[in-house]
Amino acid sequence: MDIIPAQHQHIPEIVEIWKELMDFHEQINPIFGRGKKGHVHYQMHLDKMMDSDRAQVLVAVDQGTVVGYSLALVLEIPPILTYSKRGFISDVAVSSGYRRKGIGTEIVARILDWFDSQDISQIQVQVACKNEIGYNFWKKQGFEEDLFVLRKREPK
Repeated sequence: MDIIPAQHQHIPEIVEIWKELMDFHEQINPIFGRGKKGHVHYQMHLDKMMDSDRAQVLVAVDQGTVVGYSLALVLEIPPILTYSKRGFISDVAVSSGYRRKGIGTEIVARILDWFDSQDISQIQVQVACKNEIGYNFWKKQGFEEDLFVLRKREPK
């Protein structure tokens, strides 16, 4: 198993894992359902992120097959807070047949190393509130709550 920077040829395999991730989340909450062309837009997004010096896309490769991936970003807000530059972990996903083997933990370690090289000490990740598996994973990685996002559905 190797964890390496993603190349553009990895995008189709990454998108398949992303679909699996999104379908899992849609079962938790329908607001996470992917749009009809969601995979196409995600593919374009990945393509752009791979060419950005403000993003890191990694893949976990087992015998030539992508079995996991991550997308991490450097975000900056106006310097109104002490930490205006922060890391944001957008995605970490591992194919269902490869979970619980330490791949996600190794990917996160590589992300944290990259953020460290970018001089970033504040790192955020979002977890769907009903995603107990994801929540427990991120707690195990040392993350803790510091923000709740609330949503209201307006009647049509």
